[in-house]
Amino acid sequence: MRSFENSRLGKCRWTRFSLRTLFIVMTLLCAWLALQSAHVTQRETMIRTLQVRGVVAIRKDPCQPAPTISIIRRLMGDKPVAIFDLQNAGIDEDEAQQIANIFPEAHVYLNREQPILPNTSNWLYF
Repeated sequence: MRSFENSRLGKCRWTRFSLRTLFIVMTLLCAWLALQSAHVTQRETMIRTLQVRGVVAIRKDPCQPAPTISIIRRLMGDKPVAIFDLQNAGIDEDEAQQIANIFPEAHVYLNREQPILPNTSNWLYF
């Protein structure tokens, strides 16, 4: 009887973890969710600010496949943007670059020639 319990415990040992490990994992998960929530809030604020300034934000481009964002961000209420048309909105190139960094899935047009691409050097990949 005792040998059966020892062999059973040996096989299930990898499922054991301490309370400290649970707290560390939960803390990291909550920090990641807080970061995602901050991104969603930043994007919503930017959309409202740009709408006041007369910027056209197109959610779906009929000529391109629909842009995607993570399911966690969609569950938090975030919506992808396909195109920003910044012409005649009084936005300079630095602000356009900031918009491109906040909305990496979108094509940001300051003029009709070429879209402004997001700066990916400071992104964190998970």
